[in-house]
Amino acid sequence: MHKAIRPLPPVALLALIALATIWLRQGGPALATTYTVTKTADTADGVCDSDCSLREAIIAANANTATVDTISIPAGTFTLTRCCVNENSASTGDLDILNNLTFINAAGASSTIIDGGGIDRVFEVFLGKTVHVSGLTIQNGHLDVGQGGGITAAASSTVTLDSVVVASNEANDGGGIWNGGSLTVTNSTVRDNLAYSTGGGILNGDSTGNLIMSGSTISGNQAGGAGGGGLANANFVDLTNVTISDNYATSSGGGGGGIYNYTSTDFALTSVTVSNNTSTSSSAGGGVRNASSASLRLKNTIVANNTGGGGNCSKGVGTAPLTSYGHNLDSGNSCAFPAAGDISFGNPVLGALTNNGGATFTRALGGGSQAIDSGDNNGCPGTDQRGVPRPQNGVCDIGAYEVSGGPPPPTPTPSPTPSPTPTPLPGSDNDGDGWTYAEETFIGTDPADPCGGGAWPADLVSASTSANKLDLADLGSFVAPLRRLGTSPGHPNYDPRWDLVPGSTLGDQINLADVAALIAGPTAYPPMLGGARAFGQTCPFLP
Repeated sequence: MHKAIRPLPPVALLALIALATIWLRQGGPALATTYTVTKTADTADGVCDSDCSLREAIIAANANTATVDTISIPAGTFTLTRCCVNENSASTGDLDILNNLTFINAAGASSTIIDGGGIDRVFEVFLGKTVHVSGLTIQNGHLDVGQGGGITAAASSTVTLDSVVVASNEANDGGGIWNGGSLTVTNSTVRDNLAYSTGGGILNGDSTGNLIMSGSTISGNQAGGAGGGGLANANFVDLTNVTISDNYATSSGGGGGGIYNYTSTDFALTSVTVSNNTSTSSSAGGGVRNASSASLRLKNTIVANNTGGGGNCSKGVGTAPLTSYGHNLDSGNSCAFPAAGDISFGNPVLGALTNNGGATFTRALGGGSQAIDSGDNNGCPGTDQRGVPRPQNGVCDIGAYEVSGGPPPPTPTPSPTPSPTPTPLPGSDNDGDGWTYAEETFIGTDPADPCGGGAWPADLVSASTSANKLDLADLGSFVAPLRRLGTSPGHPNYDPRWDLVPGSTLGDQINLADVAALIAGPTAYPPMLGGARAFGQTCPFLP
């Protein structure tokens, strides 16, 4: 016979519920939450429901500390407008991330844009947090003082950027990104950012920053003070299949238009293209500057066509040299690559930075490039920056780009243009008539003039009323007014009233301010290299 089960007393039932609640809070299986952003407006009412802004989603996820939550962001431009109280709860200004998060966006970086609106940086990842961001553009963050205009990642944080564009942000250091934690960047672009001091695109800062980057492009960034137009490093960097191009380091600071390595434990470049970067510092390489006691290691890497006081590469006094692991190409010899397979004074025949397929822009190797099939298969990545398998012809290419389908044909040499009848020098008087060839060509009067009418219609005469004479007042509609194309006192045709005089108001004297828009041609070659003629024609004068 079974005994009846007695119900629990109310007090016991309440105690059991309380214990269950404590268990769930302390160790029970909490459920992760997906917050879906539904509007572009930058509101913060404290609730993420069917009417949820990006800021509201982040605030809600920050409060849910027990789980790694997801924020789903649709297509649209989400501009930050809530300015600007100095707080760290994401309620105003930048988007403070205080919890572990995964951002998911199916729309892609071209469609989903997080815009700082110039009021603050865009994202701040706090100490020890883990964040994965994919398929976004992060732009227009701004800090007059501070680090990371687009993103700043604190020490011990772990941040992954996948298929992300970080563009047009500004800060004192790390115009696009400042990293003090562990940052992984894949298939992403960091472009057109500005640092007033160090690291225009990225500053991998302090002694705790670790940066691993692949399949990505750093381009068009600028550092205005200490250096590193594209990337500045103070700890550990590993770059594979990366293009660093068209970055700029100004001032007399550390230099390194593309890369500035100022203190580090290790810096490695594998299958990287560093090209067309500029440093205005007299001491620093336009492409790479190593000012660290630790070596900067390169393998299968192009450093070419950079502009700076030290050429493509330079190093500080008493610092470690660039260390070649072989098969690098320097378009000069400033990198001093000594290892097997290295090429100095090489021509990679790089194309423009453009869409050559893949997720990010690259510089293609043209026909006749010395980088084609000149790499080392040992350590060569399995694909290039675009995802094209390596090697294509048995041997890897040097740099971030692998030529597919066989080497392109060399660029054809243009067929020579038939040489015209030799042109006299501008100052010569081959026909002995007292007029130089340049004067006759400019006025369009000599029968041998290759761009004139082949007639001698008139002389230039001040205030002439005679037939077949041109009054100087008519010059504006006939030819560009000049001082007789450089004839000097003593020349039989010289008249001082035809001089070019700044600010002149005298009759028949040419005001210099009126000439600039009428003269066509390059810089000074006496008497001139070009002049606008009657009927809208332009006559070149070749030395």
